[in-house]
Amino acid sequence: MTATTDRIVLITGANRGIGRALLEEALRRGARRVYAGTREPLGHPDERVTPLLLDVTDAAQIERAARSVPSLDVLVNNAGTALYDDLGDRAAIEDQLAVNLFGAHGVTQAFLPQLTRSRGAVVNNLSMTAFAPLPMVPAYSISKAAAFSLTQSQRALLAGRGIRVHAVFTGPTDTDMSRAFDAPKASPESVARAVFDGVENEEEDIFPDPTSQTMAAGWRSGPAKALEREYAAVGPPHARPAGFGGGGGRGPAHRRPPVPPGTGTRPASRRAAPVPVRARPRSGRSRPAASTYDIRPRRHPRTTRRLEMTTPRPGSILLGTTRPAELRDWYRRALAPDHRGEGPIDLGGFLLVIEERDDVAPGNGEPGRMILNFHVDDFDAVEAQLRAAGVDWLVPVADRPSGRFGTFADPDGNTLQIIRFTRSA
Repeated sequence: MTATTDRIVLITGANRGIGRALLEEALRRGARRVYAGTREPLGHPDERVTPLLLDVTDAAQIERAARSVPSLDVLVNNAGTALYDDLGDRAAIEDQLAVNLFGAHGVTQAFLPQLTRSRGAVVNNLSMTAFAPLPMVPAYSISKAAAFSLTQSQRALLAGRGIRVHAVFTGPTDTDMSRAFDAPKASPESVARAVFDGVENEEEDIFPDPTSQTMAAGWRSGPAKALEREYAAVGPPHARPAGFGGGGGRGPAHRRPPVPPGTGTRPASRRAAPVPVRARPRSGRSRPAASTYDIRPRRHPRTTRRLEMTTPRPGSILLGTTRPAELRDWYRRALAPDHRGEGPIDLGGFLLVIEERDDVAPGNGEPGRMILNFHVDDFDAVEAQLRAAGVDWLVPVADRPSGRFGTFADPDGNTLQIIRFTRSA
């Protein structure tokens, strides 16, 4: 759980409605500093509140705001607009995309350096219309659906930096924006409490009111959420967080070409591990996690419709965990001391992706179900490296008829082995 107490929070659209309620709730929970982003000057009696002139459609204001905030733990993209329309005016669509989609994107990009340093959180206040459009506000619904896709993409791409990204699916709320909408409405204060409860409980998707909560269970256990997780497991090896852009990321020259969902093209070169290690995972399944494969269909003549089959080649493995930072640090010490950054750990061309998940237990209850084997050339050097890292040996290093084996476990209880096979094995 990540408490709001003593944290630094920035809220856009903080002058009224849900934004003002979020501001007051952050103060009530003991935030050390709350930056209140508004288009007009805002006064507040609490000395912990720092007003920020921040029109999320103004790139210059966003840049100035980012320079004036030295550190940040939680960014709440709350600023939004809703106009009644019938899709007859393209400008109405563009205006709402400018605020609800590109505004959230621009602000997040600007504050990535601060959020990366703090391993903080991004909270995007969306709407139930992200799931299904409300006919009286179709352009607004389009913008929120796009912002939902942005949120899912940010979640996958920023996980390697340790940044959590939360989606808030707000239902009807008693604010000026929804005054003309005739339906039971939650109070802004109750929504704000539920939002911070969700952030503190590290819920990816937050349903903060009675209406939206009717969708929560179905969404979290449904096929669309499962597909999001599957695609997220594919994405990070090809779109490393350092290349996400903005805020200290690597420049465009370092970005890899886009990869269609469900496929994987491995980079031409990667940082080599300090000791020659070739990871060849045995068949089997990891505890609720998935392997990512490099699938390259062979070219076939245009004159035939038959597709030649190709054997999938393992390219990476994803380890789901409740403590990604600790697990990532352990793997660095034990297997890749030269690894830098928050992206996938390169184990001699095979990528190890470590992801925080809410569908796994703190420890692996079935450590024998999946064993990650490392076939090594210099067994003594790798063994010494592991001992220096203080690994927990499950089975002492021993010579067997087929070769030399050493079995150990990571902090989550996943089983690993180093192996040097004999030539005759």
